Amino acid sequence: MDRRYGGRVSEDVRSMARDRLTWRPGPIAIAVFLALVSTPFAGLSIQAVSTGTVNSPREPVGYLDAVGMALVAVLVSGLVAGALGGAIGRHWPIAGLVVAVFLAWPVAIATLPFAAAVLGIRYEAVWLCIDGCFPTIRDSELSSGIGAYLLSQFVEAFGPIEVGILLVGMGYGFARHRYRIVAAGLGLAGFVAFNWWTIVPAGFGRWPYGVPAAGALVVGAIVWVVPLWAGQRGRMSGAEQVAVP
Repeated sequence: MDRRYGGRVSEDVRSMARDRLTWRPGPIAIAVFLALVSTPFAGLSIQAVSTGTVNSPREPVGYLDAVGMALVAVLVSGLVAGALGGAIGRHWPIAGLVVAVFLAWPVAIATLPFAAAVLGIRYEAVWLCIDGCFPTIRDSELSSGIGAYLLSQFVEAFGPIEVGILLVGMGYGFARHRYRIVAAGLGLAGFVAFNWWTIVPAGFGRWPYGVPAAGALVVGAIVWVVPLWAGQRGRMSGAEQVAVP
């Protein structure tokens, strides 16, 4: 048998094995695992966001209840973001990373009322004071989570969103020139800017309640993208070896 032909077959087998390892069910499984790891940190944010405002403090939800809600929210967001981000990340790891974090955050927020309702937890959070104070996320209204997120986007339309778009655009430019680490950093910075008012509020809470959850998401996303990145590099190097006579 021609050694070159045998080597090509062997490389194809290794490439297929690599694909199975890094794609099916790699991105989804890794995303779910990292979501589970982030649950205690997400619980801190879910509890903190129920404390009311500086001028109108409220009794927060218990930490164990917050962790239970966090578990539901991060699992749903991990499944959704891992599936879509993984589908993109198999070919474009940095784009997959950016899509995953941008998708996971609003999905988790939107899931909070469902999680509270399913677990039977009375939950009122993200208090907003205009004349009177009221919670924008509550277990009695299942659409309040996505409503609160869209409200934050309206507030962010005057500054943070533009900065986020600029950072993501710069990251795209660096990615095209193969500065992937810089591109990933700019993409993650764009995520923080785009979601500034749900991560570092200026007056909704007593402290930056979104930081633990957002920090866990960013760190988890960096860990999540590594196998996809390695898999792509392996496929590219394998293709180069096959092309050599």
